[in-house]
Amino acid sequence: MDSDRPADLGADTAVRPVGEGRYLATLPPSWDFFAPSGGVLTTIALRAMQAEAPDFRPMASTTTFVRAVPSGPLVVEVTRLREGNVATQLRAALRHADADGVGLEVTATFVRDREGPEVGTSELPNDARSWDDAPPLFAPNARPRLSFFRQVEGRIAIGAPVFTSARFDPGPARYARWFRYLVPQRVEGRFDPLALPPLVDTMPAALVMAVGSEHPPIFMPSLDLTVHFLAETTHDRLLCVSTCRSASKGYASCDIELRDPEGVLVAFGTQTMIVRRQPR
Repeated sequence: MDSDRPADLGADTAVRPVGEGRYLATLPPSWDFFAPSGGVLTTIALRAMQAEAPDFRPMASTTTFVRAVPSGPLVVEVTRLREGNVATQLRAALRHADADGVGLEVTATFVRDREGPEVGTSELPNDARSWDDAPPLFAPNARPRLSFFRQVEGRIAIGAPVFTSARFDPGPARYARWFRYLVPQRVEGRFDPLALPPLVDTMPAALVMAVGSEHPPIFMPSLDLTVHFLAETTHDRLLCVSTCRSASKGYASCDIELRDPEGVLVAFGTQTMIVRRQPR
């Protein structure tokens, strides 16, 4: 693979059915933080689940991370928990093909649209920079250390340039970035909802903002990741606003909102993490 060519999330998370709810996938290292993004692994599991419920759309998912899953050949096994007329619930276990134990497990609800009240807000945070006014995550021509950030264009809407050599004081535990996949992720003219979990899985920066640049470098592997799929959008750019609600005794709890440029709340997520020293 050409390392200078942006990776295609849809192609890299595609699954192949092999029968009886079992699917295979091959994930390249293009989507790593220090290991493959938990959000990307979640997307792979959700693609297998979607294949088992093709007439439904994703409504909510929760991933429990059991052990690290390296890139390479993966196996997903899907179990149907409940099949209804308007909602279907499934469970998927994902592991590396060479591993015996499960790496992560996803439970998800897929639904059909129905009549009901319409409640929600369509507004962007007042303190968030627009896409055009937001500085890039990294300096021009810089090659981010983490390969995930080579597959997206990111701009800082609220906060400092974390994960760089920039200096910044501790501040509010809140951070916002605009993200756009360099290879657009679209289905029938709309943003692919199964491309949302990797962007939801970007909450740790909120904790980094709270501790400041002088704090020893940290990274935050996930214990779990919950995603609510709330609205469709035709936009490719999404504003991801994360907040660290608590960090104590080596763990952290965060949440995130994803809004399109019109302010529509496209997705909401929560996450608990282990706080560790960053590997060298």
